[in-house]
Amino acid sequence: VFDVRFTENPFYIPSLKNKNGKDNEVAKYVLEKDEVQNFIFKASDLIKDIMPSFEAQGKKSIVLGIGCTGGKHRSVAIAEELGKKLSGKIKVEIYHRDSNMW
Repeated sequence: VFDVRFTENPFYIPSLKNKNGKDNEVAKYVLEKDEVQNFIFKASDLIKDIMPSFEAQGKKSIVLGIGCTGGKHRSVAIAEELGKKLSGKIKVEIYHRDSNMW
């Protein structure tokens, strides 16, 4: 589980409050931050590095959680972007628990 409350919350921006991390405006707001790009880069490298060990143990999947306060803005945008970085290397399925989005 990764806690992404380290970056600013779009919930407090009136024009973004009622949107979610799949909306372009919210994703741009979240993903344009250097600390978020650094997190995505390092997290994707970590996952790519450990996947062979999972496979060697006979594991078919790894479950990751990306969490924030409300589960609609930061975690959604970051999970989507992390999924993009990993797709093509591993099969990625994303479910946003707090917003019931696939």
